[in-house]
Order: sequence, then C-alpha cells, then structure tokens
Amino acid sequence: MRALFPFLLSAVLAFAAPVHGQEAAAPSSVLTVDLEKIARESDYGQRVNGLYQAEILTLQSQAKQVEAELIAEEQDLVAQRDIVSPEEFKELSQAFDRKVVAIREDQNSKQSELQAKQRDDQRNLLRLIAPILYEIVSARGASVLIDRRNIVLDLSSVDITDEAIAKMNETLGDGSTPTEATQDDQKTLDIPKD
Repeated sequence: MRALFPFLLSAVLAFAAPVHGQEAAAPSSVLTVDLEKIARESDYGQRVNGLYQAEILTLQSQAKQVEAELIAEEQDLVAQRDIVSPEEFKELSQAFDRKVVAIREDQNSKQSELQAKQRDDQRNLLRLIAPILYEIVSARGASVLIDRRNIVLDLSSVDITDEAIAKMNETLGDGSTPTEATQDDQKTLDIPKD
C-alpha cells in the first residue's frame, strides 16, 4: 500500500495541476496588443520609421550648415565693427538678428511639419492595421482589444502583437508597393458594430 500511495498522489496532482500552455487553450474575451511594438517591428513600421529618421538627419544636417554660415557671418560682422560707423553697424546687427530669427522660425516650422507627418503616419498605420486586428480578435472569439500600455498584468496568451505583426507583414509588406489595403485612402473599415 505504501508503494501505491506515491503513484496515486502523482496521478491526483497531475490532473489537478494546470497543464503547461493550457492558458492558450481557454479563449479570452479580452486581448491585448502592443501598438508601439507593431510600429517598431512590422515591415511597414520599420520603413516609415526609417524614412522619418532620414528626414530628421537631413534637417539636422541643414541646421548645422546654416549654423556654420551664421557663425561665419557673425564673425564678419564683428570684424566690421571697427571699420563702419556705429549707425551702420547697428543697422547691420539688426539685419543679422532679423535673419537669425527668420531662420530659427523656418527651422521650427520644418520640425513641426515633420512631427505632424509622423503623427499622420501613425494614424495611417492604425487605420491599416485595424482590419487585421479585427480579424484576429474575431478569430479568437474576443470582444475587447486593449493596448498593452494600459495593462498592469496579463497572460501572454491574450497578447496578439506578434500575430498581428506577422499578418501585417504578410498583408501590407513594408507599404512601399501599393496593395488593396493601402491604395484606397478613403476606404472605410469594414468592422461590424455589434
């Protein structure tokens, strides 16, 4: 009987303990997704982020070039201080200051335009991924999808981020070649309202 007890205890514990990976088997009505990871790791997101980074580098390069030109111009202006009359120097200084302000405003405008373009690209990414996310949510029998940034604790089985990235890469690629999903910017999302 003593030899049978460990066997029976093992059998009871085996049936009582959850099976590893069992959490994926039970459908959840709530799923999570990491939208930042999709933007970072999907082919489409990587292409858009690469273009954005290239534009930032171009803007920074232009700013450094303009800064070097302004420094040289300022040094020329300082050198003229002893050559020209005080009134003429004052006019030259004011003209230089106006030029610096105009250049600064232009650079700020370019930065604002670039940031607005990035926000538009993020909205476009969400518009393109929405049908894919809906398809996954429906296939899993869920009714709610929450961004992981708003989650304190969840099981990995409710996170659909990697699945969404794979489907997005398959459906949209990097977005450089127009597909049915990217061609029609006026396309409305075909998501039923239950």
